[in-house]
Order: sequence, then C-alpha cells, then structure tokens
Amino acid sequence: MAPPAIRKIPFDQTIRFAYWFLGRNLGAFFMFAWAPMLFGLVGTFAAFILVLAAGATDVEFWLQPPLFLAYSIIAVFWHRFALIKGFQPRLVNFALWKREFLFVLTSIGLFSFFYGGVWFIVFEIPDLMRLNPPYWKMGPGTFVLLLVSVTIGLALICVRLSMIFPRIAKDQSFNLLACWRMTKGNGWRLLLGHILCVAPWLAGNWILGVAIKLLSATSFGTFFSAPLFVVAFLILTLMVAVSAGFLSRSYMVLSGDYSKEELAAFDLSLDPH
Repeated sequence: MAPPAIRKIPFDQTIRFAYWFLGRNLGAFFMFAWAPMLFGLVGTFAAFILVLAAGATDVEFWLQPPLFLAYSIIAVFWHRFALIKGFQPRLVNFALWKREFLFVLTSIGLFSFFYGGVWFIVFEIPDLMRLNPPYWKMGPGTFVLLLVSVTIGLALICVRLSMIFPRIAKDQSFNLLACWRMTKGNGWRLLLGHILCVAPWLAGNWILGVAIKLLSATSFGTFFSAPLFVVAFLILTLMVAVSAGFLSRSYMVLSGDYSKEELAAFDLSLDPH
C-alpha cells in the first residue's frame, strides 16, 4: 500500500490569508480581545507596582506573565474563530478553561525547549571549552556555525510541533506525534511563514521600545512612555492574531479535516479576480 501523499502548505497564499483574515474580521477580533487586553495591561501595571515595592531588580521578567496569559487567551480565541464554522465571539467572553491553560503550558514548554537549547550553546559550551579544552576545543567560526545550526534546528522542530495549538483550540487530543507527522515536508515553509508573519510587528515593537527608553530619560518621559507601552502591546496583540491565522490556515491544509470546498471558500476572497 502506497504511503499517503504529503500535503504542502501554499506558502504565499497562507501568509496572505493570515493578514486578510485579521483585516476582514477586525471588529470581531476586538469585540473579544478587549477583555484579555485589559487584563494584560492592568496585570502588567499591578506587577510593576508590586515589583518596585519589593525592590526586585529584574522588573521586565515579572511583567511578562500577565502579558503571556493575555496573548494565549487571544490566540485560542482566534484559532477557534478561524477553524470552527459558525463560531461567534461574544462581547464579554473572557473565561479561562482547560484549553487556555493547556495552551499556556504548551507555549511555555516549546519556548523553554527552544531557548534552553540556545542558552546551552551560548553559555554552557564556552564553559566546557574552558574547563575541558582537549574535548571541547573549537574556533570562533566553528562555534558560530554550531550556534546557528542548533538555533535553526530547534526552530524547525518548534514550528512543526506548533501545529498542536490549533488542535488544543479545537479541543482535540494532545498529540505531538500527530503534529510531527502532519507537518512532514513543511518545516521550512512553516518557519519562513512564521518569520514573515511576526517580523513586521516585532520591528515596529522594537522601534517603540527604543523610543520608550529614550523618552524615559527625559523630563516628560513618563507622560509619553505609558501611551507608547499601550501601543506596543497592541502591536504584539495583532502579531499574535496574524501568527494564529497563519497556523490555523496551515492546519486546515495539513490536517485533512477540511474539504476542498471549505478551503476554496476561504480562498475566494484572496483571488484578485
């Protein structure tokens, strides 16, 4: 019996879908997202006050949990909005259920896997080279090549396993092996697609971050820093939606759960004719 044919993600069409889907449903997106966004902003402000009161030095680290939770809730919603026919957002739809917590834990797991591997190369390998030179001797060029290779390899693994997020959003079984098999032959497409979906937003967020740091050193920095932080948060929220849209469309193609007619219904809006 011949093995099933490997499905391929239509690269450019999938990226266009991610942006188009958000633009077409921007009202529905904010109808839901305002509550998690408000939670993220209030939670971040509260964390900032508590961290300063406690005299902690790593302020930015403690600001991340409420933001991360808000982004995860929004991503779950946007996956469900894209993948479940007839799914309608409510004006107030801010509930934490099993899928949201599982989504958060899985995100933390994949981030830890990726950054843990990169951290090992950046910090542990130099120590091994210094303490055990006969066994861990390598030049700067070899070290850089190792770092780049491991980073790309870990990124390819993570983007293939990221197909678990649409599965979680649809309340399907937690099966990383199924995600790995589903994405066979699509690792580079998923990786480059993710980069193109998040790079513009990250660039804008970086520019705002620089502006916030520059303004914080001025006498009127506080007046402008807070609004710029809200804008940066909005940019990253939209980035989460575009990334989720890209993953959702990829899942539609690779899972086999959607008919050609259902896929074509989405594609009609992308047809320039």
